[in-house]
Amino acid sequence: KQWYQRRVRGSGGDRGTSGGDRGTSAVNTEKLTRPNCVTVMSTTIWIGNIRKTVPESEISGLLKKTVDADSIKEINMVPPRGCCYVNLKDRRTAERAINELKDLKLHGTACKIAWAPGIGCKSLKQYWNVELGCICKSQ
Repeated sequence: KQWYQRRVRGSGGDRGTSGGDRGTSAVNTEKLTRPNCVTVMSTTIWIGNIRKTVPESEISGLLKKTVDADSIKEINMVPPRGCCYVNLKDRRTAERAINELKDLKLHGTACKIAWAPGIGCKSLKQYWNVELGCICKSQ
């Protein structure tokens, strides 16, 4: 946590942009690497607080307004929990989706958007950093 605060809250040069001239601001992935540490950057986002009746096609339609249709690799709906996981093709696309969907409302309900660990990362859950959307494990 202290490392994160030093990097993000330091001088203005610690934050980068990820979307060229789109104006989206995100933590520069080059600054997330640390000596003797393996960092795995997620491309999966979690959308929560959605009604159980919201179909996958509606989520897909919203995403296609934000990102290129080819960028969406997979949408996993979890109706009993009122959420879904969206796997996108790269980190930059996922950052853009998170930034543009942060005020999302579906059927009058404000949704929550956050990073989620990628497929196959369950065994590393204890190293997950939700703010940065990455797993950082010391070697």
